[in-house]
Order: sequence, then structure tokens, then C-alpha cells
Amino acid sequence: KDQSLYSSFLFLEDTVQHWEDSDYIAIYHKGCYYCLKVYQAGRLLSPREIEFQIQRILDDPSPPCKGEAKLGALTAGNRISWATARHKYFGSGINRQSLHCIERAAFFVTLDDDNQGILKDNPAESLDRYAKSLLHGKLYNRWFDKSFSVIYYKNGKNGINSEHSWADAPVVSHLWE
Repeated sequence: KDQSLYSSFLFLEDTVQHWEDSDYIAIYHKGCYYCLKVYQAGRLLSPREIEFQIQRILDDPSPPCKGEAKLGALTAGNRISWATARHKYFGSGINRQSLHCIERAAFFVTLDDDNQGILKDNPAESLDRYAKSLLHGKLYNRWFDKSFSVIYYKNGKNGINSEHSWADAPVVSHLWE
């Protein structure tokens, strides 16, 4: 490696962040990001109240803002490139506030427009497609910097994607189970 280039990026290294409890989750749907509150005045919202908020997100006809739809792809790529973009474009203003909102969320949810699951007529191929979707989706519709993301598909199937530097796979498996 070019040592001068490498040393100039040392201040941009990844760190594991520990936040206080969060009262919301970050949601991605049709290119837009949402903040979904799950507590109000210290009370966990009921499933019906959360369902109501999710339905409003699903019904929202708003198009994504410029640059919003594929923003998550930055978290899927080279760490130095993401750190550079983060420093340059997310250091202040609305971009910083938006990134801060995603990062402080309890976890990340993708409401995916695709159907996934194991199909009886082709179980091996459909399982492969399902697994690849959970692992990386379209790259831009996942947020790989969160400890874990839950993916819900249009047909009701779901799964989890985990950034496992904070815990080994069995920990996440037990959590999901």
C-alpha cells in the first residue's frame, strides 16, 4: 500500500458505537428512509399502533429525495471510500442529521418490494435467491453499518442481516430464534 495515502485515512477508521437506548427504528422503503417511533412517553407502542405507522409508510407516495434511494450502497462498499464520502458529505447540515438518525436507531428495517421464500417447484434455486437477498439485497436497500437489519418481503417472508463484528453468528441466531 502507498503508506502516505493510508496514513491520511487513519482518522477515518471504523469504530463500534454504543448508544443509549433508542426509542425508534430506521426503515427503508421504495428508496425513502423513515424514523418509526416505538415508544411514546416511555410506553412501548402496541402492535396495532406500530402497524398503523408501518401502513402509512407503505402507502406513502413520496418519491425519494435526490441521492436518497441508493445511499445505503455506500455502507456496502470499500470502507475508506465510505469514510471519505461520510467525512465530505455527511459532516454537517441535513445530511449529518439524517445519518445520525439512522445510526442512533435501535435497528434497521427494509420493507422490500420483492417476494422471497422457498418455492415447492424449485426449492434449491428459490432458497439460494432468498439467502442472497438476505445477505446483500440490491446493496443499496440494506444498511450494513447497523448491528442488524430485519428484512420483510412483500409476501410476508422475512429474515435478518447482521454485521457481526459485535457478536458471533450464534448470538444473532439465538436473537432471531
